[in-house]
Amino acid sequence: MPRGTPFVGREVAIKTLQQASEQVGAGHGQVVAIAGETGVGKSRLMCELAPRYRAQGWRVLEMAAGLSGSAVPYLPLLTLIKHYSQIEAGDTPETIRAKVTEQIVNLDESLQETIPALLFLLDVLPENSPFWRLELPEQRHWVLDALLQFVRRESQAQPLLLMVEDLQRLDTETLTFLDRLVESLSTTQLLLWVTHQTTYQPSWSGKPHYSQVLLDPLSPESAASLLASLLGSTPDLDPLKAFLIERTACHPVFLEESIRLLVETDILAGEPGAYQLTQAVPAIQLPSTLEAVLAARLDHLLPHDKTLLQTAAAIGVEVPLRLLQSVAEIPEERCYRSLSRLQAATFLEETSSDTKRIYTFSHTLLHDVVYQSLTQEQQQALHQQIASAMEALDDASQPVEQVERLAYQAFQGECWDTAYQAYQRVGTWAERHAAYHEAMTYLKQALSAWRNLPHNRDMQEQGFELLCALQATVSHVVNTEQSMVYLDEAEALAKDLGDSYRLGRVSALQLHNLKWTSEPDHTLEYGQRALTLLVPGKHDVLRATVNADLGQLYYMIGQYQQALQHCQHNLPIFEGARRYTMCGLTLGAVDARIWVALCMAELGTFTESISLGEEAIRLATDTNHFSSIVVSQYNLGRIALRKGDISQAIDLLKDALTRCRVAKIPIWTLSLTSHLGLAYAFAGRVAEATPLIEEAVSLPGATSIGSTLGEAYLLTGRAKDALALATSTLEHRLTQNARGTQARILLLLGDICHHDMDFSQADAYYRQARTLAEELSMRPVQAHCHLSHGKLYRQIGQVANAYTELSTALHLYRTLDMTFWRPQAEAALAEIEGA
Repeated sequence: MPRGTPFVGREVAIKTLQQASEQVGAGHGQVVAIAGETGVGKSRLMCELAPRYRAQGWRVLEMAAGLSGSAVPYLPLLTLIKHYSQIEAGDTPETIRAKVTEQIVNLDESLQETIPALLFLLDVLPENSPFWRLELPEQRHWVLDALLQFVRRESQAQPLLLMVEDLQRLDTETLTFLDRLVESLSTTQLLLWVTHQTTYQPSWSGKPHYSQVLLDPLSPESAASLLASLLGSTPDLDPLKAFLIERTACHPVFLEESIRLLVETDILAGEPGAYQLTQAVPAIQLPSTLEAVLAARLDHLLPHDKTLLQTAAAIGVEVPLRLLQSVAEIPEERCYRSLSRLQAATFLEETSSDTKRIYTFSHTLLHDVVYQSLTQEQQQALHQQIASAMEALDDASQPVEQVERLAYQAFQGECWDTAYQAYQRVGTWAERHAAYHEAMTYLKQALSAWRNLPHNRDMQEQGFELLCALQATVSHVVNTEQSMVYLDEAEALAKDLGDSYRLGRVSALQLHNLKWTSEPDHTLEYGQRALTLLVPGKHDVLRATVNADLGQLYYMIGQYQQALQHCQHNLPIFEGARRYTMCGLTLGAVDARIWVALCMAELGTFTESISLGEEAIRLATDTNHFSSIVVSQYNLGRIALRKGDISQAIDLLKDALTRCRVAKIPIWTLSLTSHLGLAYAFAGRVAEATPLIEEAVSLPGATSIGSTLGEAYLLTGRAKDALALATSTLEHRLTQNARGTQARILLLLGDICHHDMDFSQADAYYRQARTLAEELSMRPVQAHCHLSHGKLYRQIGQVANAYTELSTALHLYRTLDMTFWRPQAEAALAEIEGA
């Protein structure tokens, strides 16, 4: 049987692709998904049609999940960039940088700004690159954006066919890239052709430029045509053809493998296309499933050929010849003869990768059947040999995908030390590229391997570090509760080690993980314990992190004086040599000033607050640190809103939002759009406020800033929407004990009820808000409560109460220099005095 069997049928899929291609030719990008079960012919369709696109002048690029099932982040994209830039194994970092730069510049000089992100992805970015100053979320954004720009620009030169196989096996970062590509596809000359299992559903299946074709087994007519080509056309073969069509349900691979088995068992004799039956059809005993057919074919191999194929299956779907020879330990000539027979029998196909000879299983189902023919003991023994061979061949020093393969082999072979180190290495790589799903998976495997190692002091210390790294990735992906499980284990290790510094680190992480949850008192204990364990002068940076988290927690629960004390501790810590030390997403010196300024603003100490906010902006601007600039502008904008300097707030918030829009970094969009919308609403610029408010409300987490959005809704005449948002936000903040926000929400609810003429309820809300604001020393909110309550009293005819409330409000506004609201209080008082 020849490897290349005739291509038949698939008219619907071909027609769908042709129609999509016509749309692409007119500048309307399209997505075509071919769904089907394993072996039904999805890859075959791609192999047959890709040359036709090339012949028509299309550029064809391919992406696929790793053949060995690897979920290394970005692996299909890494492979694409390496192939496009003609990067070979053994290329030095300097050579890789030169090749990538040359290819990107040749494509479009304007894409030079994307080169650092691509070099970062390829692990060859120079150490002095400004790209390293970006935080992980920003780096991830720029990597994805660089890949998008590259693909979109490639489609401008000529129509581009991007083929992506096995969506269901792709890593999350590659899927994110495809999601974003599909969002921007409609105005390109790009045809995205994907394949996946029928049980998988892409997130973009509802897009107008998306089409899906379910690839079923062949029609009986197409199956008959295939069988005529494979067997021959003599009438005596008709009963066999009918038998095969019924037995295989026209599944193409099942048909082909069944014929191969009939040939190998001498039931069919002759040459392809001219076979003869050696026995009657009723006497033929053909296995009833495709897997059983493959297993029967395997059993008919020569013993040493079968053993070599099983060894190859333990390596994976993709089998480097050098590694196979090292594990098999048979003479080279004998190995080549076996491989030739396995190729002739269509078990393996020879491919190449750079300078390596590689053999690939004809399809994944065949690989799985061969691997499952091994006993568990045989599998483990082979994996041990493969891991040892990979280490001996220095494969561990290869790119991350090679390290991942070593980790897998070592883990399956129970080579625990190798598995632990390799999985930790690839998990760290994934975390460094903000691929937290994959990082979590790999670090969990590293932890499983570590648990099987002897636990001397050194291994306990390593386990502690691994648990801390794992809890960080888990907190990004799963939930705080799960990450705390790993911290509890880390704490137990630290106690066993008698290490107060590590105990302090655990307490610091416990505080960090729980600071936004609903148990502030318990969480505060972690912070105080950390400060007790960490030594001043020795652990200052970690102590600063603890003080920052404690300050933020106290800020959330409305204890602004305590928050201020903790945040002020950090001002001297981040001076001198530590001025440029990072604290989260921002410079520590910037972060310290921002939080002190925010605490002061809540207490009404605006002069010092604004001064510190301006210092933070200067520091951030001097270092040109993007996150620090945006965060400092945003927070000084918030402070300006609190004080009523609406023009300054608009300028700061607008500039910060523009920076994020231009840089295409969305992580601050919710905060910036909501507060800028509120600032425009205060300024009476409703047309500019409305789209920003709507954008903010549509984003995840809008309830977290419900007081801001609710106030904006009320100011723009949408009291009903304001009430719904304020009510849900109050419920959320009550669970968090966020008392400062509760005071603002109660005031807002009072204003809404006042607007709706529900005077009794408004009076109750104002009293609650003022009582809470006074307890928390929130003088600006106290002033607003007195103003609103005074307006209410004036409206219902309680003149004396109105005069008292408005006079108090005016006094506070003058004392705090809150000039925006002072005229309102003055005008209301004047009306009373003139009556």
